[in-house]
Amino acid sequence: NYYQQLSRSKNNEKHPEYKYIYAHSLLKNYKPEQAIEIFRQLYEFNKNNTYIITGLAQSLLASRDNKNHKQGLELLDKALQERPLDMVLSAYYAQALIHMGKITQSIKFIKKYNQYSLGQPFFYKLLSRAYAKQGESLKAHIAQADYYYLRGQYKQAITQVSLAKKQAKKDSSDDFYSLSRLDSKLLEIKAEQEKYKLKM
Repeated sequence: NYYQQLSRSKNNEKHPEYKYIYAHSLLKNYKPEQAIEIFRQLYEFNKNNTYIITGLAQSLLASRDNKNHKQGLELLDKALQERPLDMVLSAYYAQALIHMGKITQSIKFIKKYNQYSLGQPFFYKLLSRAYAKQGESLKAHIAQADYYYLRGQYKQAITQVSLAKKQAKKDSSDDFYSLSRLDSKLLEIKAEQEKYKLKM
């Protein structure tokens, strides 16, 4: 392996990117234990690099050892205490919480992040996934609609709101307030869709 040879070369301290690429190739090829060893070396070399932190966390979470899962989550948590609004760290942390089955915690974290971020679509997709795992289909559809809306995919957003309305009726949650909110959301998305068509 070309990057394996480079990662072991005498110049790897000057070029840690070789080790980084090799570690990611190990992770991609389902060898997290080996990736952990290399990412740990990189982490000791630079403990503030977001991509090294997330690479090590990913490797720990992909490990067969449950103790490593906890370490991966703690690593991300520690980094976020220093950089609470870091988008990359936040995304990996939210995914790690979902991966470990900490669904309620992941929902709380994502919703808090969304309050302070500038509407990053990916976090609404994660929120939808978390709600779905919790069995809350209605909220999952709404979050997925927000994801599509922020990406300018209005047709798909309309479909998700329509599915949310059907789910509300199915769940016997078809009170006037809930349905009127969904209707308002539908009208808002359709208005944006029309504006987009006029610009084309």
